[in-house]
Amino acid sequence: MNFRALPLAVLITFCSLWAGQARAQDVFISGDAGLALIGPPLVPLDQGAAALTSRIGLGAEFDRFQVEFDVGVVSPFAFGEGVLLVPSLDASFLFRRPGADVRPYVGGGLDLVYVLSNYGGFALPWAHLTAGIDSRINARTSFYGEVRTYGLELQFSAGSKFRF
Repeated sequence: MNFRALPLAVLITFCSLWAGQARAQDVFISGDAGLALIGPPLVPLDQGAAALTSRIGLGAEFDRFQVEFDVGVVSPFAFGEGVLLVPSLDASFLFRRPGADVRPYVGGGLDLVYVLSNYGGFALPWAHLTAGIDSRINARTSFYGEVRTYGLELQFSAGSKFRF
């Protein structure tokens, strides 16, 4: 097995065992956009960079948790420096039951960060922590705000989910 795939396989196994025979209550697609600070807390703010982020994902909600596969793009304002492409597998604990109008959550995930620039490209295995609030608009859609930290990057994003 490829060493980079090992963390992903461990997370998938953990989520599968945790879910047991649970059936997803909702399957959803999600999309968001936001801002990122690259560097802090390990690099001083004045030496870091600001970036635009966007992400699209496919996931499933269970009673008190959700899992999602998403792909994000981080593009520093200095566009000549390249972009980060970040596929992730996320799991989050939802603090309120399905049907609640507002559902705060915390979680994390495993990532593979592809750095693509004029000077070449490479990939790094990574991980992140997540906290957010999902607010229901109607039975099929919701709006969410989320904060993610990747250690060298702090993201603030807003998006929506469509359930089917």
